[in-house]
Amino acid sequence: MREWLLLREKAISDARRHTPHSGVNVYFYVEINLVQKAMKEGKPAIVNQVLPHIKTDFVSYSSYDVTKSAMREGGEAGRKRFFEALDYIEKNLPPSDIKGKRVMIGEYGVTLESVRDPQEQAKQIAELMKWSLEWGCPFVLYWQLYCNEINERTQKHRGYWLIDDKGVKQPVWHLHHDFLKKANAWVSDYTKQHGHPPGQAAAVPWLGP
Repeated sequence: MREWLLLREKAISDARRHTPHSGVNVYFYVEINLVQKAMKEGKPAIVNQVLPHIKTDFVSYSSYDVTKSAMREGGEAGRKRFFEALDYIEKNLPPSDIKGKRVMIGEYGVTLESVRDPQEQAKQIAELMKWSLEWGCPFVLYWQLYCNEINERTQKHRGYWLIDDKGVKQPVWHLHHDFLKKANAWVSDYTKQHGHPPGQAAAVPWLGP
């Protein structure tokens, strides 16, 4: 795995070096999961056995192994668990010239079947968005627009969605829609006043369903 990822990184670096370009950046990132098994149980995983020995610009964390337990705990305990996982990944990152945080949330979500209430689903997603921004993740990617998972026992959609199987936009859809609208306006106003865009954490206080 180390050799394979080092070869991928070399291919991307060679392409950047030999391809004339301007106004665009191309980055290499590695996706990981099972961080809790490595961090809490000391078991081998990409995060502790591969990541420290390769070259990568960013790391994408498919984060269900920590978000599910963090949501069960909730509050400051959940936030602490979430931050510990991100800190652990960051600690294992190889050096880079890129400034700032390099761990992004590549996948997260909450099923409707697990919480049963669409408003509670939106509330938990807002909390995870807020924690991710507070920590400084450069990207936070939600799973997913429509649900492609069926519970084999009930034969119903598990509810990883923004729009349900009837085509109805859920509260979590409106959460993202309203956040994007408000964030774009806020960034524009802030940039006009200060001459530069704001930091990520400044948007957190007004995030909510």
